[in-house]
Amino acid sequence: MLPLSVTNPFDEPATFKISMTEIKPPLDLSLGSAAAGGAGGAKAPGRKGAAAAAVPMPAGGALDEDDPSKRLPNSFFCANATLTLEAGGSAELPVQFLPFQLGEYTSTLLFSDPQVGD
Repeated sequence: MLPLSVTNPFDEPATFKISMTEIKPPLDLSLGSAAAGGAGGAKAPGRKGAAAAAVPMPAGGALDEDDPSKRLPNSFFCANATLTLEAGGSAELPVQFLPFQLGEYTSTLLFSDPQVGD
């Protein structure tokens, strides 16, 4: 768990809707034989420099089976869909991180309240 400290910068209370996107490394399909119980697992050549793509969190955990890079579930997860804070108030938001392959991961959280702001 990654505890994330969040502070309401506005002068009025707000209920923020939480949106999350992530950037993850390209899916390394060369590990398929090792994941299926076979020996090996050496990295395939030519995977350097592959661009990572921003992946929005799926609603209800639905995965896109047509795109191999989206077959794994998202690595970042927040159980809270909203966060209510008093004016200038702070809270700790628990964010889970569980990657399914090695690599560099980034997540962006957007807190928005239609009456107060982002």
